[in-house]
Amino acid sequence: MLKPAGPEVTGASAGETRVLTLGGHWTIEHGRELEEAGAAIAQAGRGARRVSIDLSHIEALDTAGAWVID
Repeated sequence: MLKPAGPEVTGASAGETRVLTLGGHWTIEHGRELEEAGAAIAQAGRGARRVSIDLSHIEALDTAGAWVID
């Protein structure tokens, strides 16, 4: 059985706002990938005046994933 896609982070700028779109599975099953995604969120937001996070592409979320996003 294939493992579901892990967490994904993509970013784009819209004026002074950095828009981060999160997708995939944000679950404990993807522990190491969650850590990397959390670091990617922090890095992508650096220097931005505002950051907007779009969660609409997340397919699965548990407490571990929510903690990383927070």
